[in-house]
Amino acid sequence: MSLIEVADIYFAYENNPVLAGISFNVEPGNILGIIGPNGSGKSTLLRILAGLLKTREGQVKINQRPISSCSPRELARMIAVVPEETLVTFPFTVEQLVMMGRAPHRSFMSSLTLADREAVDLAMVETGVKGLKDHFINELSSGERQRVFIAQALAQQPRIMLLDEPTAHLDINYQTEIFDLLLHQQAKNGLTIIVVSHDLNLASLYCEKLLLLRAGRIFAHGAPAEVITPKILQDVYRNRVQVSVNQATNKPQISLIPKGAV
Repeated sequence: MSLIEVADIYFAYENNPVLAGISFNVEPGNILGIIGPNGSGKSTLLRILAGLLKTREGQVKINQRPISSCSPRELARMIAVVPEETLVTFPFTVEQLVMMGRAPHRSFMSSLTLADREAVDLAMVETGVKGLKDHFINELSSGERQRVFIAQALAQQPRIMLLDEPTAHLDINYQTEIFDLLLHQQAKNGLTIIVVSHDLNLASLYCEKLLLLRAGRIFAHGAPAEVITPKILQDVYRNRVQVSVNQATNKPQISLIPKGAV
């Protein structure tokens, strides 16, 4: 049985259509990568899955329940969101920020319970930021900050995690570190993960399935080997590419062919 069911959704900002006829399912414990050119509707689709935007037509179900029937608190207990950029204007410590992930499980102004503290501690340990718990967030590097926000999401104890460009602006070391962390959470806790990424090679390496959008519609959907092909990528991105097989993972990997090359 699918955990997430997306049925024929349409979305527009005022009179500007963004998504049209999007339908797909996500099985429990899977990692789905949403890829596509700029302006194809990737981040909008992620916000719809999070319940932050309402569709014009169609619906999204979690565990066979329409998310439109769920309260924000109910959604936050099921779904954690890590946006591309998180602006923190107040100098919170790492521990304070991770503790905010417990908000869906607490009543207003209630004291922290032992379960809250254990969830926060475990999330910091899992993401490797426990040693930074007393540091202010603005003292950290980009990679450390990203791990803190993933720890905050894990502290929610969600079934589903949605991430928008989690490795944007990070070097190759932090990129693999973040995706290895997500893979570990999937394997250990059965977490279902949906990640928007511009990095096709990272998405191919770490995602079990890919959803490729073009101009607000699904152009291809399937295993990386079914989506990452020279013809599909040339049709969508208008670039010639060479696709080979990563010998360590047996996943397709892309090399760009410069336009001036023979």
